[in-house]
Amino acid sequence: HLLAAYKAAIAKLKLDEAAAAATADAGSNGSQQQYEDTSGTAAKQTAAASSSSAAATQTAMHYSGGAGRGRVGSKGKATTAAAGDSTRKKKQKVAADDSFSPPVAAAATANGPSTAADASSVQQQQQQLSSQRLKQWRHFAADVEAAERASNAAEGGFAFAFIEGALVKALRNGWWLLLDEINLAPPEVLERIAGILEAHPPPTSNVGATSCSAGFNGGSTIESNIADASSGLLLVERGDVSIIHRHPRFRLVAAMNPATDAGKRDLPPQLRSRFTEFWVSEPRSREDLAQLVGGYLAGTGPSLPMNSVVDLYLAAKATAETKLTDGAGQRPAYSLRTLCRALDFARQAAPVYGLQRALWDGFSMSFLTQLSPESAPKLEGIMVKQLLPGGTKALKTLLRPPSRPTPGNNHVLFEQFWLERGPLPLPALGAADDGSARRFVLTPSVRQQCCNLARCVLAHRHPILLQGPTSSGKTSLVAYLAAQTGHKFVRINNHQHTDLQEYLGSWVPDEQGRLVFREGALVSALRQGHWIVLDELNLAPTEVLEALNRLLDDNRELFVPELQEVVRPHPHFMLFATQNPPGAYAGRKALSRAFRGRILELHVEELPDSELADILHQRCGVAPSYAAKMVMVMRELQRRRQRSNVFAGRHGFITPRDLFRWAERGAVGYEQLAVDGFMVLGERLRGQQERGVVAEVLEQVLRIKLDMYRVYQEVGSEPLHRLQEAAAAADIAHQQAAVAAAAA
Repeated sequence: HLLAAYKAAIAKLKLDEAAAAATADAGSNGSQQQYEDTSGTAAKQTAAASSSSAAATQTAMHYSGGAGRGRVGSKGKATTAAAGDSTRKKKQKVAADDSFSPPVAAAATANGPSTAADASSVQQQQQQLSSQRLKQWRHFAADVEAAERASNAAEGGFAFAFIEGALVKALRNGWWLLLDEINLAPPEVLERIAGILEAHPPPTSNVGATSCSAGFNGGSTIESNIADASSGLLLVERGDVSIIHRHPRFRLVAAMNPATDAGKRDLPPQLRSRFTEFWVSEPRSREDLAQLVGGYLAGTGPSLPMNSVVDLYLAAKATAETKLTDGAGQRPAYSLRTLCRALDFARQAAPVYGLQRALWDGFSMSFLTQLSPESAPKLEGIMVKQLLPGGTKALKTLLRPPSRPTPGNNHVLFEQFWLERGPLPLPALGAADDGSARRFVLTPSVRQQCCNLARCVLAHRHPILLQGPTSSGKTSLVAYLAAQTGHKFVRINNHQHTDLQEYLGSWVPDEQGRLVFREGALVSALRQGHWIVLDELNLAPTEVLEALNRLLDDNRELFVPELQEVVRPHPHFMLFATQNPPGAYAGRKALSRAFRGRILELHVEELPDSELADILHQRCGVAPSYAAKMVMVMRELQRRRQRSNVFAGRHGFITPRDLFRWAERGAVGYEQLAVDGFMVLGERLRGQQERGVVAEVLEQVLRIKLDMYRVYQEVGSEPLHRLQEAAAAADIAHQQAAVAAAAA
């Protein structure tokens, strides 16, 4: 309605007539003031409506800005912010400038002059317009037409707007801006900020600093003099022709890890030369570390074991550099963040578990659980020496479950840990229920892995990475613990072409054909407090993983550019990830030390043969003797594959997952067991030689003669007949359902 009113007012002025451009600059003050009041009110209303609509339609890029979302709705509610912004400025200028408005009050209405006298008055007042005012009105008329076109185009459709990013806002308002992991940004992004770093400050101005801290053990800091407000940024993406000048108080701070780490690269020399660089090393002195320990543990007990904790940390770092390896055979990356997470855990758990138990669990969570079975006892001995004066004898008593924490019924006792309970009901079958109507078998090794995972979940802040060989039960552990604590379990499978849209969401058409933003699984889990697992983490591209750094840090937040919103997690939200060790499996890459430092690592080892046979017996219902023979077949096939084809890996023939498929066939007798085994393991192989290896191992372990040709001859075409009968029955049922639906 406001657009129509302005169009009517413009039409009455007859701006296209040549006579209107040469009129005098005079008019009635009373009538002019009356028009200014009316026009000013309408302009303010239009500006407010345009501002509200534009605010509801914006999203942003990370740095300078970018295309964002609009608003889907009725006519006049969805307009492009660019047209709305320009029109809004013009309308505000109409209302504010005393010498701008023509002296006619009725021109701001949509009804037009009602009498011939009004028309004569309009013509007389038009002649009083100066050429400058006419020019301004013509510009305003063009803006109104643009706004109307945008409104018509957006009716039932969609409008995009350019939204300024954090860099532009900081540049305007004089904020201090931190560009974290700057050497991960694409070269074209770095080129856009190069102009900001060019200027030299006046002699009397303060010097701004851009720091680039690098490395998990240290870093470099970069300082640039950027106090000169005469330079700035030109947003060619928005079509600007004028530079956004830099605020005198604007400061730019950047941080990066050295290019020696995986996925990191050096800054371009032409950009790096514009910075003054500082190397920020990790504090290693006992005094600094003792002060850090005292700050974290303040108020947790009368006497704090600061010296013991410092000695433990220094001894763990020294041992890790020479003797310790993680589950992937690499040196563990202990850093100051590892120590801080152990201390933070101890501070939170001390009121319920006591300081000594909290320190033991904190260091086990941060330092111990990622190690290989050969290295874990070495570090555990150092922990016992520094944290347990009574030796290992006191450990069993120390790890007993404490009394229920307050408040009352919102915790679940899992082994020796009280875990926060989720909103879902607990499993009906108790500890044997994995939440998917299948039996979960708790063998000694599985129980220990569950305890390690529960210890990490107790902190309820840090992301957890489970690393181990294929089919070792990594994802099953998380799903089981989620079911036992009443949390919803969500899973995302990564691959080499995973992009951020799978995590954050994307624009999709709704039922009316309009574009709407549908949130991804990660954003939904953040909002609703689900437990989410990022499966095969090291298959995802590095740039996708590094984009999650903000969520993995201790501030735990995720920025969604399409929504222009920072999403903070629900109190129940937990982030897990699983992966196979890099190098041993094709396509798996090593994560950077900086990325690994943000995640609690938990190594999941393969199950012992006796426990795997017990799980087959209890979960699949096969006889214990059959289960033992099946495990023997798996080990023999793995040994042969590893000896004959090292690049295929020892799991090339068979994995524990194949054992469950084999066992679920319910064979009776060793001959039938061998036939089922060959159908599962041998028929999927293309090479006749590999098929012969599978048949040979089955005959050797099960002590039978396997003749698959005879088996297929005896069976004949019976399986085909059964399949055809099932298909025919399904067709009949479908036809009957269609007839019933038509009759209804």
